[in-house]
Amino acid sequence: MEKIRFDIRVFAITLLIFFGFSVLYIRALEMPEYTYQSTGIIRGDIYDIKDYEIEDNHFTPLSIDPKIFFHTDHYEDVCGIRVLFESDSIPEKIQVYYAGEYGAFSEENSACAIVKGRSEVDVVFHKSNIDNIIDITLDINEEFTLKNIEVLSNQVMVDVNHTKDYVIFFAVAFAFAMVMSLVPGVSRMAARLENKIKKVARFAVKNKKKLVIYAAILALWAVVSILIIYMAKVICDYDYLKKYEAVMIFVGGAIVIFAYALRDITATKPQYLFFIVVFLMGSLNILTSPKTVGISWDDETHYGRTVYFSYGANKEIPYSDNEIVYKYIEVVENFQYYYSKEGRERWLELINSYKSEDFLVDTDDYTISTAYVSNIAPAAGLIIGRGLGFSYSTTYMLGRFMNLLQYSILYFIAISLIKGRGKYMLSVFGLIPTSVFLASSYSYDGWVIAFSVLAYAMLIAELQKENSCITMKKWISIMAVFAIGVLPKAIYFPMLFPMLFIGRKKFDKKYKFSIYAWINIIAMLLLVASFIIPMFTRGAGLNDTRVFSGVNSIEQIKYIIRHPLQYTGVLLKFISKYLSPDMSKNYLTYLGYYGYTSNYVAIFLSIGITALLENDMKQVRQTVIFKSVLSFAFFATVCLMATALYISFTPVGCDHIEGCQWRYLLPILFPMLYWVSEFNIDTSNINKGRYVSGVMVVIAGLFVIAIGNLCIRYY
Repeated sequence: MEKIRFDIRVFAITLLIFFGFSVLYIRALEMPEYTYQSTGIIRGDIYDIKDYEIEDNHFTPLSIDPKIFFHTDHYEDVCGIRVLFESDSIPEKIQVYYAGEYGAFSEENSACAIVKGRSEVDVVFHKSNIDNIIDITLDINEEFTLKNIEVLSNQVMVDVNHTKDYVIFFAVAFAFAMVMSLVPGVSRMAARLENKIKKVARFAVKNKKKLVIYAAILALWAVVSILIIYMAKVICDYDYLKKYEAVMIFVGGAIVIFAYALRDITATKPQYLFFIVVFLMGSLNILTSPKTVGISWDDETHYGRTVYFSYGANKEIPYSDNEIVYKYIEVVENFQYYYSKEGRERWLELINSYKSEDFLVDTDDYTISTAYVSNIAPAAGLIIGRGLGFSYSTTYMLGRFMNLLQYSILYFIAISLIKGRGKYMLSVFGLIPTSVFLASSYSYDGWVIAFSVLAYAMLIAELQKENSCITMKKWISIMAVFAIGVLPKAIYFPMLFPMLFIGRKKFDKKYKFSIYAWINIIAMLLLVASFIIPMFTRGAGLNDTRVFSGVNSIEQIKYIIRHPLQYTGVLLKFISKYLSPDMSKNYLTYLGYYGYTSNYVAIFLSIGITALLENDMKQVRQTVIFKSVLSFAFFATVCLMATALYISFTPVGCDHIEGCQWRYLLPILFPMLYWVSEFNIDTSNINKGRYVSGVMVVIAGLFVIAIGNLCIRYY
């Protein structure tokens, strides 16, 4: 038994990280707290009651939109209302609309509160665009017994002391650090990390002259980038210096400089160049895109979930972030307004006005689930940004940077694990423009893609060790990485099935193979349960009105059961188009609401040629059975994805499938590409390191040009 020792390194680092993050978390949760003067309204203030049956102050709605109207023009400095209910009859939610002298009731001038069983509820207004509130409408669509309504005024900020919170978090961090410092495995990890840092330091010292030269070249290129844009401003007589074009030129040149500097290292360790290139590509997207949702698919939902998660999932998010989420449609439909210099400035000015008098508002739009595991990294970015007191735009970008960093690190590890064929292929595959765009946005796609790729990279690394067996620890790690990765979209569970067919030769005893098989099966069942159980507990018969009317999950399932042949025809017709090479631009070069990049054929061919050139006559190959099962699992996953969207997103009995995006293929393409491209080809005379460096530069260059054409040119 290994002797337990106290590791001061682990203790100090763990305490610093966890208590430091705790301090930031406490600061990030801070919102202005206020006290108010409350005044009960009188009967004469209520000038209309619409569609309520009233008996002894008990209100019963008679329509889907009942309202209570009252005047507040004779109250000074109105900033909200307080609604008091009798405890025997309390609604779930209330909506309040307010209007000024020249305004009308609208969703923009409204506030919502989730009552949560409280008999006293404050609804505070945001009055950036209203000088004086004249009328208020109370909208409650459930039965309730009203005790009173009070007008809130004279808002005064309250100082909150967090000393107790800091003491508690320090005690927890101290205890956790003590436990971690006594765990042998953590101590070994710390020792390995220390050795790697020392190795990097020795490399830097040994090559300090080269590092200084390349740093000087990068600095000089930054100056040249600015001078190029300055000359363009003078020659073209622009009104202002287009800084984002300078950033684009710098990023493009920096990628070439790094590719040249790391040309020798890339031959054996392409992960280093990959990490730099993917981070530069993603950073360009983050820095230049408008600081709002409506850029990537469903990013209003993902951003809202991230904010909700970063506030402890307590059903309340800041008013400013709530407004940003609801600007989604406006941004998509009027994107040039938000992309232009003036539009961006007006948008940030508006958001800053929201932030200046921010407060938490109730929302019932979010419910914690397994999908929220993918929000950990961007939520940490928001917490750090708010905790350090950064501006809205910087904090917003930091959340996206954390998503990108997570993607980059996971791919770096995956490429590092593979010692033979697959390193170059994965280095190129990870730079697919659509993947990088998603990874640098508020989206869980980057999480799913990177973790699923990492799980298969771990498997490939084990299979390449021809004379060694897979350990229980490694097998559980592979299952865990894949399961955690696809939790937000558990429909990918069939891709675990091929791992049962890697052959018994990787297991030194027959009974061990049975144990490994059961671990695999249990992982698949848990993933299936993660999306089947919620469907039954929350109900599957609700209409999905996001795009089409006539959507009904229960009726669609009945239709499939009653007409299996018709649905099979619809499914096969869809899949034949979905998997067509002509459609590959939809998952290679599609950048959300920016649009498509050009030259998707070049990227398609680059990935394919890289896969072929990595073949080696001495490589370890898998059986036909394994490849056949992998192909079946791939096809089954596509069928399940399409069927899920047919049930939840397509009108009943429709002859086509709606909502099944091509980007859903990205998490499952790499293993198919790796084994399908396995041939007996001798490519030993080709300088693969130089080739893959060139391919990475080309793909990154196409991405940089695309960001320039689809986004930066509007600035």
